[in-house]
Amino acid sequence: FPPSRMEAIKPHERKMQPLSLPSKMVPLKWMRTSVFVYELNPNAGGEPMVFLHGLGDEADTWRHVTPHLGDRRLILMDLPGFGRSDKPADAEYHVGFFTGCTLEMMDSLGIDKAILVGHSLGAQIVQWIALTHPDRVTRLCLLGGGLLHPERKLMDRIAVSLLQTPGVGEWIYNGLRKDPKAAYDSLRACYGNLDALPEQDKAFLLKRVQQRVWSDGQRDAFLKTLRCVSRWLPKRQDGLLRKLNGIKCPVAVACGEVDGVYQPEIAQEMAKMMPTAKFHSIAKCGHNIQQEDPTGVARVLLSCAVTKSGKGQMV
Repeated sequence: FPPSRMEAIKPHERKMQPLSLPSKMVPLKWMRTSVFVYELNPNAGGEPMVFLHGLGDEADTWRHVTPHLGDRRLILMDLPGFGRSDKPADAEYHVGFFTGCTLEMMDSLGIDKAILVGHSLGAQIVQWIALTHPDRVTRLCLLGGGLLHPERKLMDRIAVSLLQTPGVGEWIYNGLRKDPKAAYDSLRACYGNLDALPEQDKAFLLKRVQQRVWSDGQRDAFLKTLRCVSRWLPKRQDGLLRKLNGIKCPVAVACGEVDGVYQPEIAQEMAKMMPTAKFHSIAKCGHNIQQEDPTGVARVLLSCAVTKSGKGQMV
């Protein structure tokens, strides 16, 4: 069942606050902007992990995964335009832009190379970094996304097309502000069973989705990103097999068993393109596997952290 009380948040609740974790703003020279990061265990040894969330999400999406990763150094960033990061109005929100911001954030924190973990849009970004800056990546974890273009159902194509239309997308987004139930229900496509989440998580998501839709800056970044990536990704399909075949670091590809956003068969096909990749199917989960089965996702990440090689295996 959905949260028991579908009340609209008050104006003073619309600003997104961080969780009770060590956090800071990291200034970037590029675009003269700053990004919000959680930095856990900053003095830990070994390979750090850098986490990038998906479109319209923020670093809090990893809140149930990180407790299972031990004392490793963990960096969880709000992508520019989302969450508590700055939302530059003049930015071109394409994968190249997010790549530059991620690498500069790593530079600012003294991280030369890391295990890169990305979900959905974040998976596209970290896989692009592995192709364009392989020296910055020790291992790669792709969750519910990647550069191989997924097939969308007709109704999904229509919905995306409407959001891509200037003026129409803004009207749809703004319309969720006065209807908390519609805003909450917009999340359903990203979960195998949204109603099966713990009550505390459902209440968290009800408040969080309203904070997102009440932010003009996040609305603009969301729609710009959707429009830019929808044009950018299809142009990257030519020669993709050859490029992905050149990724040499260990790779984990994980997808929800019932993911309707990035279909499991697409994820498995992409895994087969990378000689060192292992494919993991997360049972009974939809797109947001890090929220529906955080312990399962943590096992995938830890397995990748110690794996030397693989070959398109099914786990």
